[in-house]
Amino acid sequence: MKKLDQGDSSNRPVEVQNAMLKRFFVELTHAFIIPLERYVASLMPLQKNVNPHKGAPVLGNFHTEDFIKSLDSSLMSTAVKGDWCGLYRRFCASRNFQGWYNQKRREANDKLQQLHTQALCHMDWREWSLGKQEVEVVDLILRMNDKLSAMCSTGVSGEAKRRLQHHIEEVITTLPADLQSVLKPS
Repeated sequence: MKKLDQGDSSNRPVEVQNAMLKRFFVELTHAFIIPLERYVASLMPLQKNVNPHKGAPVLGNFHTEDFIKSLDSSLMSTAVKGDWCGLYRRFCASRNFQGWYNQKRREANDKLQQLHTQALCHMDWREWSLGKQEVEVVDLILRMNDKLSAMCSTGVSGEAKRRLQHHIEEVITTLPADLQSVLKPS
């Protein structure tokens, strides 16, 4: 801000003043948003926790006090001094935060769904089903059909859908003929 005041008195061109002001607000925005992004990233389950035998994991819940505790001293040493913790508390209680966080949660959960779909597609389900009881295999088919239906409303690739459909058809062939006729798509 001091540079802007000095530029005003030194007849600095308006374009330069505007660029300086824009840069200041970009840096301030980055200083504010980066700790939020880091904390949300810490809520993301690890890729190794994506298990094809279980449902897709979801992003953990945002807890304001845990976030405040996670703030490091580097934020407090930015050029702009002030009550950053108080600012974050007010922001986290606002509707703007809810909109931002809901978008981040959707993006993260979509990514987790994609990772889960990949895990499902790369599993050898036919071999897995050979030693299982019929009820386990039918449950798997129903869950895979639900996943396939959910994939139709998302941006999952056609290849992933075809692979999952192929796995379902393969697993159905391991069942007795009466169950096959019930489970095969008409």
